[in-house]
Amino acid sequence: MRNCLAYFDKRKNIKDLDRKIKFSFEKILEYNWKNIYSTFNPMEVAVKDEVKVIYYMENMLFITSILWDLLAQICNIYWEEYIAYDKIYYKSFFNNRAQGKSARPFAKKGFDYLTEDNDVSNINGKWNGNHSYLKDMRDSMTHRSSQNITSLTNFELNMRVPFIYILKRLIEDYNQVLLFLNEILNDIEKNFDS
Repeated sequence: MRNCLAYFDKRKNIKDLDRKIKFSFEKILEYNWKNIYSTFNPMEVAVKDEVKVIYYMENMLFITSILWDLLAQICNIYWEEYIAYDKIYYKSFFNNRAQGKSARPFAKKGFDYLTEDNDVSNINGKWNGNHSYLKDMRDSMTHRSSQNITSLTNFELNMRVPFIYILKRLIEDYNQVLLFLNEILNDIEKNFDS
C-alpha cells in the first residue's frame, strides 16, 4: 500500500512539473524569434527578449532534470530497491541496474540514452546526445560560467549559441523523459491491475 501511495504522489508531481514546462514553452513562443535572431551576436550579451527566452529555457532545463530524478525515484519504488530517496542519482541508478545478472532492460535503455555521445547528425529528425549536452550545460552553469555568455576561463572556452539550438535539445530531452515515464507508469498500472 505504501508503494501505491508513493506512486500516486509521484504522478501528481509529474503533472505539476509538466504543466510548468509547457507554461515556459508557451512563453517562449510569444516572442518574435526572427527579431531576436536578426540581432544575435555570440560575442555580445543577449538582447532583452532573448534574455527572457533564455530565462524560460533555463526553467525548462532544470524542471526536466527533476523529471529525470523522478523517473529514477519511481523505478526505485517499483523495483523495490529500497535506496533512500536522497541517495539516488538518476544516471548512476540506471547504470547500476543496467548491469549484471539481474539487469533491467528498462534501466539499460535509460542509461544508453543518458550517455549517448553529443552528435547533431540528423537521425530521423532527432539529435543524439541531447541529455549529455544539457547535463554539461547545467553543470557548467552551476560550477563554471553561464552558457549564455561567451567567455574564456581557466576551465573552458564557452561560445554562446543561438537559443533555438538549445531549445531543440531541451524539447527532445523532455520528450524522451516523458516517454520513459509513460512506459514505466504503464507497466506499473498493468501490474496493479493483475
